[in-house]
Amino acid sequence: MEKTEKIIKETTGLSPAFFRPIGGYYNKQIIQASREAGYRVIIWTWNQDSRDWKELRASKIAENILSDTMPGDIILMHDGGGDRSRTVKALEIILPQLKKAGYEMVTVSELLMKTEYDGVPFYQ
Repeated sequence: MEKTEKIIKETTGLSPAFFRPIGGYYNKQIIQASREAGYRVIIWTWNQDSRDWKELRASKIAENILSDTMPGDIILMHDGGGDRSRTVKALEIILPQLKKAGYEMVTVSELLMKTEYDGVPFYQ
């Protein structure tokens, strides 16, 4: 975590506030270490893994997301680890359809600052 934070800070001038466990695998020790380092642990919405890492067709990646999107979802997509041209093509399908359906794309930080979702406050 420290090495990654250093690289991010040197590159962007900003320190990360969130930690996403690699592969989505976590346990009490990982959560505790993340909190002690000052991070909020963030995971994608359980049904919103695009599976773009499987080298699927763009249309299938889009289908994986669009078939079950709900307000407040955090969608997992990858920008590294090989050829991401299918992911980019899938976004060309996904983003216009979500916008047409009334969705607003925001960062995780912006999402967490929303005051409530279905009447339940994000922060209590």
